[in-house]
Amino acid sequence: MFEVEPLPPDSPLRRLDNVILTPHLVGHTRELYRSLVPVALESLHRILRDEMPRHCPNPAAYARATRTGSDLTPRKTSESSQSYPSVVGSIER
Repeated sequence: MFEVEPLPPDSPLRRLDNVILTPHLVGHTRELYRSLVPVALESLHRILRDEMPRHCPNPAAYARATRTGSDLTPRKTSESSQSYPSVVGSIER
């Protein structure tokens, strides 16, 4: 990340032999941004069904949390009589 992006053509960093410069948004595409919400919702649904998210970055930590009795069951809040699955279902409609 540079202080000014894009990096100006006359930046001294561009003249260094031992530096590799890359844009700040490497790999971020329209397709990636379009997939974020559906993937997040799928992960949330899987967690609410006590399944590991498909794209879990740390499966060992997830397994430890579910094995040690961490309760991932949705709870009703005092402000609402709806549990999380109902809210998620209404988002999809």
